[in-house]
Amino acid sequence: GKSCILKWLQDKRTCPSCNKVCKKSEVRELYVPNLVVVDTSALAEARQDLLREKAARRKAELELGKFMMQTQMLQAQVAALKSQLSKVNSEVEASRPT
Repeated sequence: GKSCILKWLQDKRTCPSCNKVCKKSEVRELYVPNLVVVDTSALAEARQDLLREKAARRKAELELGKFMMQTQMLQAQVAALKSQLSKVNSEVEASRPT
């Protein structure tokens, strides 16, 4: 690192690479002094989970819509059958001898 180079320059006063005479003021930092590596694998996995959950939600919403439509159709059929039953019961009552 930089401290090693500065120590070298104090002792030898030459470039550690080419051995030419060098001053501290001529040293240029060619590296990042505070490099932090961030593990983004958890973030990537969370994004994938989010996409899967969104897809599952869309699928569930489509199924819900389908089931709601089926429920409405069945309720209409039940109402029609109740009406028919009521008519049949009325006819049966009317046909009974008094």
